[in-house]
Amino acid sequence: PCAFTVNAIDDAAVEGTETIVATLSNQSVANGSASLGVASTTTNVTELDADVTFDVSSTASVSEELGETVTFTVTLTGSALVGANTASVDIIASGSATSGADYDDFVAALTAAATAAPGVSFDGVDTLTFDSSFNAGTGTGPFAFTVNALDDAVVEGTETIVATLSNQSVANGSASLGVASPPTHVTEPDADVTSAVTSPAT
Repeated sequence: PCAFTVNAIDDAAVEGTETIVATLSNQSVANGSASLGVASTTTNVTELDADVTFDVSSTASVSEELGETVTFTVTLTGSALVGANTASVDIIASGSATSGADYDDFVAALTAAATAAPGVSFDGVDTLTFDSSFNAGTGTGPFAFTVNALDDAVVEGTETIVATLSNQSVANGSASLGVASPPTHVTEPDADVTSAVTSPAT
């Protein structure tokens, strides 16, 4: 046998599995006849690189009085995460409604949901990280968590909860943001009223 080697070269381009095909042809021998047996062989070149996009959606409107539930869904689309590749994104809550007062604690809800979801971790501050075991090993798809509106007697009018994504990244490949900050409106029936009584002057 005559053997030779080449090394795969890592790059940041997202290309998926590629192939190297070595093919023999034009066989000859100076004296006699030549033929080909196995004329070509294929090597698959795999990679971890992924091109991913993060989006977030939320329930459009909930009632504070009824303690309705807001569902937030962070969706990872694009190339599936494979092997040891991971993707991360920061998520924070803002808006005029207050976490822990007008609705369940946002960070606590995230922590509980991430703990229960294989392939998802949360750092307890703002960063969600996904790995290749996420969503039954597909490495892509939706991650949802919920908070409940909390009723109080304070007259605040309609308030908002805004979940915002930022600082998207992937260990191998490229990451982008789609829908990054949709608002949820928290409505209430509370009213600030004034009553007065008068009597005829004497």
